[in-house]
Amino acid sequence: MIGLILITGLGLIGCEEKNQEYYLKHIDSAKEKLEECRNDLNKAFRQNAEKLFEKIKNDTKCQAVENAIKEDRILKAKLEQERKAAEEKLALETEMTAIKNQIADKSWQKSINEYLKVEGCNVLFSAPSPKCKSLGNCL
Repeated sequence: MIGLILITGLGLIGCEEKNQEYYLKHIDSAKEKLEECRNDLNKAFRQNAEKLFEKIKNDTKCQAVENAIKEDRILKAKLEQERKAAEEKLALETEMTAIKNQIADKSWQKSINEYLKVEGCNVLFSAPSPKCKSLGNCL
């Protein structure tokens, strides 16, 4: 009896349900499964097997894989956006410190002249450089 319970328990180890959460944690497996699903869909389409095509199209694992890959792309894009924002913030802070030191003893007229000398600060339709943004914040 104990042996049967032990064998049953060991059989269940590693049988994690493969749902969207699983595939999100195992994105390489998700990509492989998505390729498999797409190949099966193409095969069913070429064979004009409409019921098989619908069955594969509505398969919960195939849907979980596709959703996990989409979610992974969204998460990666969000992380990239946050990384770029952090880089820009750091560049602005660095430039602001340098500019504050540069214009600390100057009058506001001389400070504005410094601003206008910086390349890109006097252009209307382009994104200002970190130095230009920082200088604008300091004035």
